[in-house]
Amino acid sequence: MSDWMLPNGLRVVFRPLPGRRTACLGVTMHVGSRHERAGEEGAAHLVEHLAFRDTARYSATQITDMRERLGGGFEAGTEKEFTSYTATVPAHAAWRALDLLASQVREPLFREDDVARERRIVLQELSEAEEDFEDRTGVLAEELLFGGALGREIAGSRRSVRALDHSAIRRFHRRTYSPKRAVVFAVGDVDRRRLGREVERLFGDWNGRAAPAAAPLTLPDRMRAKVLRRSSSSAQVVLAFPGMAGTASDRELQTQGVLSAMLGATEGSRLFHAIRDHAALAYNVESYTSVYTDVGLFAISFGVPGGGVRRALEIALREMRALCEHPTPGEFARAIESLEARMLLDAESPWLIGREEARSALLGRKVSSVEARLRSLRAITLDDVRALAHQLFTARCAVLAMVGEPRLPAPQRWLRERLRAGYFVPSSGQKP
Repeated sequence: MSDWMLPNGLRVVFRPLPGRRTACLGVTMHVGSRHERAGEEGAAHLVEHLAFRDTARYSATQITDMRERLGGGFEAGTEKEFTSYTATVPAHAAWRALDLLASQVREPLFREDDVARERRIVLQELSEAEEDFEDRTGVLAEELLFGGALGREIAGSRRSVRALDHSAIRRFHRRTYSPKRAVVFAVGDVDRRRLGREVERLFGDWNGRAAPAAAPLTLPDRMRAKVLRRSSSSAQVVLAFPGMAGTASDRELQTQGVLSAMLGATEGSRLFHAIRDHAALAYNVESYTSVYTDVGLFAISFGVPGGGVRRALEIALREMRALCEHPTPGEFARAIESLEARMLLDAESPWLIGREEARSALLGRKVSSVEARLRSLRAITLDDVRALAHQLFTARCAVLAMVGEPRLPAPQRWLRERLRAGYFVPSSGQKP
């Protein structure tokens, strides 16, 4: 285990895994769609796409050829606060992969014809996303809860993407991609000294501006609801609440994970049994969380026939309140065991190790050992889960997002009526 920083502010994370025949290397940028200014919506995602076109040292054909020769394990992804470029390759090819990653991150050419091609591809992505009710409902829920850049679609809108030319993309890259916003990581059986030399050679002369600040966020102080009408016999529904932020302690985040596992994140959860197995209203039902630097989201999601929306929501609210008031030791123990197993499995994945270590380094957080995290998880009590449920499941900032044809007139008024009827957990100072 070894971490260090270059004089230009670039952080390096090395986690040796002796005996492995593969290595995972990557560059994680603390840059995402949240860091876009007005008129730049979609730029972060386009930059990531264009990293696989021509760079100063590799043509797009050479990039494709190397990816195929080394097993095809090169990936990239844009999120709201991070963009990642990773390569899982045979260990002997680690330095070739790192050389390519450095060129993709530092020196994409953003040729006008390449921008035009990728812009068309992103527009097609956006068209397909419009038909994905589950995706659209998740985006709508975050728009209602967060607003601004954090609440937007990561890829931008059709209008904003059409307006982005190669000059705008180049300006965004120059403004946001900086060694101070980057972590290079290597996980696997690679030589630490060689890694140090290669990182210095490839990144040592990289200069950049100070880190761009994300726009400040103020959560709404009232319930919100919105429906995107689409011709369909069904509806996708997300009911969301403010969740734990990235500033929370490991124990608080783990407690949120236990709560989600008990409510809807597993097939043995309350919502899965109540909405899918017993009421037979939905095939897919789940709870999930999103954790950002300063805010978070806790949500339940399901797709049902349009006429089943009201009943499914009432069942969900009833189960949420029951979990606050009468959680059982059996469901708690099952959730803990499930999370323990997942933690042990994740600890064997070089890609997940690198991802977590890089993001923690960018946020100034220390990643605890697996043993320490297991001890922390096992120390959580049923009272901890109950207290967090009371904290999260209040109506004050609840948002309801629906896509399709839900037969639920005036959904915001319906939420208020459910509050008065006692479906929500009461909280001090709560306003309908």
